[in-house]
Amino acid sequence: MQQQQQRQQSSSSMARMRATGAMLVEFYEGSDTSRKAVLNEELSELRRRPEAWRDALEWVSQARDLGSQGGEAMYLAYFAASALEEAVGFLDGEGRRMVRLALFAPVEDQSASALLSAARGAVATPAAVRTRLCKVYVDIGKAAWPQEMPEFLDEICAAALAPDPGTAALGAELLALCAEEFLLPTNRRGITASRQRELRNLVGQHVPQLVGLVTEVLKRPHGEARALLRCLATLVGWAPLAADHASPRLLETLFRIVERDLLQNKRTAIGAVRALDAVLAKRLVPPDMAQLVMETGGRVLSLLRAVTSVLDSSDSEDDDETQELVGMVCELVATFVEQHLPRVVASSSFPVGDLLSLIASLTFSRAVNAAGSLRRTLRPWETVVGFVSENGLHHLAAATGEGLAGVLETLLKTRLLFASNASALDALDEDDASDFCFLKSVRHHHHHHHPEEDDEPGDIEDLILNLAGGEPDPRALGDDELRLLLTESIELIAAAARGPFGTYVADKIAVAALGDLEATLTRAFRNQDKQAAVDAATLLYALAAAGANAPEATLARAATVAVEAARAILREQRGTQQRGAFANLEAAALDALRELVPALAWRAPDDAIVGGALDVAALALDASNRPEPVQRGAAWLVLALAKTGAGHHLSNFDAWAATATSPPRCRALVYRAAACVSISSPDRFEALVAPLAAPLEAAARGIERIGTPLSFSGDAKRDDVVDPTTLEAVSRAARSLAALCAGFAKDGAARGAIATAFFRNGDASPTRRALRTTPSLLAYCAARALRPATASGDPRLARAAASARAPHLAAAAAIVDLLIAASRALGHDKAGAVALDSVRALLAAFDLANPAVSVDRRVSGSRPPRAAALYLLKAACQILAAVAADNEASAKRSQVVPDACDLIARHVAPLAADADLKADLFPALVQLAKRLLVDQWAAFVKPSSRKTECRDDRATHFFDAICDLLAAAVRGLDLPATCDVRGGGQCLFAAKTNDAVE
Repeated sequence: MQQQQQRQQSSSSMARMRATGAMLVEFYEGSDTSRKAVLNEELSELRRRPEAWRDALEWVSQARDLGSQGGEAMYLAYFAASALEEAVGFLDGEGRRMVRLALFAPVEDQSASALLSAARGAVATPAAVRTRLCKVYVDIGKAAWPQEMPEFLDEICAAALAPDPGTAALGAELLALCAEEFLLPTNRRGITASRQRELRNLVGQHVPQLVGLVTEVLKRPHGEARALLRCLATLVGWAPLAADHASPRLLETLFRIVERDLLQNKRTAIGAVRALDAVLAKRLVPPDMAQLVMETGGRVLSLLRAVTSVLDSSDSEDDDETQELVGMVCELVATFVEQHLPRVVASSSFPVGDLLSLIASLTFSRAVNAAGSLRRTLRPWETVVGFVSENGLHHLAAATGEGLAGVLETLLKTRLLFASNASALDALDEDDASDFCFLKSVRHHHHHHHPEEDDEPGDIEDLILNLAGGEPDPRALGDDELRLLLTESIELIAAAARGPFGTYVADKIAVAALGDLEATLTRAFRNQDKQAAVDAATLLYALAAAGANAPEATLARAATVAVEAARAILREQRGTQQRGAFANLEAAALDALRELVPALAWRAPDDAIVGGALDVAALALDASNRPEPVQRGAAWLVLALAKTGAGHHLSNFDAWAATATSPPRCRALVYRAAACVSISSPDRFEALVAPLAAPLEAAARGIERIGTPLSFSGDAKRDDVVDPTTLEAVSRAARSLAALCAGFAKDGAARGAIATAFFRNGDASPTRRALRTTPSLLAYCAARALRPATASGDPRLARAAASARAPHLAAAAAIVDLLIAASRALGHDKAGAVALDSVRALLAAFDLANPAVSVDRRVSGSRPPRAAALYLLKAACQILAAVAADNEASAKRSQVVPDACDLIARHVAPLAADADLKADLFPALVQLAKRLLVDQWAAFVKPSSRKTECRDDRATHFFDAICDLLAAAVRGLDLPATCDVRGGGQCLFAAKTNDAVE
């Protein structure tokens, strides 16, 4: 009876197999596209059946019977393997045992094992199906080894050691999969963290066995190398490797595989190099370390000889495998240098010169150049230069400096210039229309500032850096792979020119760059040759990198040539909006001056050169026909010259006039330069600041005419007493003042010195007068930026309303920047208290406009614009965070905590309750909460309590409000949209907060 039931079940399964096979053929080969969706759903239902895995097991073994039906066997086998892979995580112990025996049973009836049958060629199983079945088998072990199947790993190892090539190949593949699935963090999906740790520990216990097996099999003439090399690289990277595992026998075997397979089997050679790199990078100290290092060094030399010989004789020099092989060999050499150069240098018997000569042969190999792999050969040189420089190995620099200088000169003249290497560089320059200068745009660069388009606010230091002018732009050397190659090469030259190698490198490279620069510039402009323009930029950057550290005569010549070249470049392109390579050339000329002229000014001041550089900067600051990155380069040049003490050259420099149309970052840098020059002269510094206070005072006087900043009569023409032109002047002046404050803060100037400069005349000082206007100006601008907008279907009305709000929002944003920068630079007494007054004025504007209504979808009438509401709320958080972060005693006694909690509870919390806005508000909220709970902790707790207790009920409510809001935001919960009004008039969260946030 039981046999009859089994026959019926088998017959039913076979019927389903054939029906499923027919469906798969129709799905993949049918022409009726309308049937695809129906068939896909039916096939998904088949996979979801509780017993689908039983059918899949039988189909995997029976699919060979459908071989006469063309693709049906492949479709069915793949479908069955996919069904098994989906089901394996839900099987019980008995199910796992059945699947394991059906796939891989090396101890009993091997003919019934699908994987072994396929490995031995008994069944023609497609590679994709074999891979999935191997994954299923390893997943079973991931779930059940060693509890249910203690012999799991031993069986795989036995298969890898089997004399049959097919069985050994299967064992090697399963070992590699086990290492990857059990160890790599990307493959731990579906198992618990405790099981992940258990698997790593289990594999760690078997590392000696596995490394020994891999070494043994790799020594065989026809061993399955590729999978075992994957296994070894994974083990070395993720398992606890002991020092004795890095045995001479293992290293010798790996080096032998590389040299054996360089020509005929590059993929295996790449795997061996990757495994070698992983072993050498482990910082192991095996027995007889010195001898092992010397032997390894000798093998590295032998490998480099073999690789360069093969590359020079290879016809397939531009294929992907050649590129990857070159890259991995370079990584291996760099790892060896990083880990073991100190040891080999200490031995007089190791030929360091031969090592560098072989690296040079690899670098300038014809195959490396043709394959576009030159950039990957730079890493060993970077490692050597960095190691020698960091350790001050002047004796090694003396022995190898001339050779390194020759390598870098050859690199510059034969590999980095289109004039000598056009075909290889052209292949790297993928996008001829690329415009790197214009891709380097930084937010806040536009003349018209739109705060509603800003990204999330960073921390206070990030904002201060941005207000001070940011960081210099990257080198303007094109885009994509070409830019990376040129930039990294210039950085290598700069590093070599600065350190112990500088004596040999700096003068040689500077002279080489000078020799080609004039002819290259002529060719670029005479023919409008883009490639020549890129070459000229490369030569200018190389000249700057080397010339700044060259002997004084070479430096003076380099600075003179750079000034003349920059003047010629800018005049040649006057009146044209240059883009791409020619705009980059302008930026490169200014960057070169920024390196060379200050270096000369410190060593041998030359007024003519400094004056010429300033003339060039003034020419480049002209916004009418210069791209913004070029203007930024000019502004950085002015700042660099100001810091050299060349004050008399800048004494008549009118910063306000020079930056009339400049973008904010350029204006910030120029004002920082003017401040550097005038800080020693109180009268001159006050003359610099006075024009910045005037627009703010003029606007404040206009506001006084309507009584209070929040007065509204309903007539926009009467209410908006400050015209857009004045508001634009306010924005510009506030940001310039912010740049001065931020620049001093970034440069680390003492607060006392800053305050003396800004407040020499006490309350009559321009800075004091400007800061006094900020509360009323901020309230006025915020109230009008938040002016409710009636929903209208007319886009013209919407645009008109947005246009009317934009100047107010821009001015508010500039004032916020000023308050943050001033608080950071001047401290609480000079600026922080005014910032708190401004926040209170801003809170009054919020009370009038109710920003929460801007996102309440139940309100159908007029409501504040959402973007402005969000921006101003985040701005208020930023101001309070800046004040809270102040470490002055007066700041600790300030009322920042009540104001901050009032802002959070009354305005931030209701907006953050909206799921769409939570992520928008959360970063600013975290910054504020961090500053409150870290820097203002004393405002929350009793000063002399033995245990941490809140100071009073109000402090408790404040603390609870902040913590509830943070917890809810972190957990992704909906925030309470209502608040209770509690003691002291403070609006706080309702006590009935969701229990989940406790």
